[in-house]
Amino acid sequence: MARRELSTLRAALQVAAACLALGAGACGGETAEDQMIHTWEARCEGGELQVCVSLGYAYRDGSMVEQDTGRALALFQRACDGGETEGCVVLGSMYENGLWVGLDRQRGEALYQRACEGGDAEGCEALEVHRAVNEALEAPESRAPSEGSGREGVEVPH
Repeated sequence: MARRELSTLRAALQVAAACLALGAGACGGETAEDQMIHTWEARCEGGELQVCVSLGYAYRDGSMVEQDTGRALALFQRACDGGETEGCVVLGSMYENGLWVGLDRQRGEALYQRACEGGDAEGCEALEVHRAVNEALEAPESRAPSEGSGREGVEVPH
């Protein structure tokens, strides 16, 4: 887990521990998880972009909240637009693989590029892999036998 995720998790656990210690009534009758999500929502709205990413994961995965991939997408986008490169990497992966969004490999590449330019090592690695895969996919027909390949005269079934 990244260092920045640990600070977000630490803060959330402190809220949850306080609610548990004081009882559910101290947190407005909400569960500790509900209170933690509300705290994250407020912190994200307040501009803590790493918290937006953490909240995006929660909505994407249905962890502590009902799964809402549209909300997750918006949170990752907000983080990315604000300069939180992890949000860009997650969005890039979603677009590159067509997960919860339409498949858009070019947009995925642009998001990885943005993250990489922002100094995100994971973004740079994803960009490198993305480009290698594209290069392999765009290579000339490697399935056709080339001259001298030893496949001459081999019949291909139709």
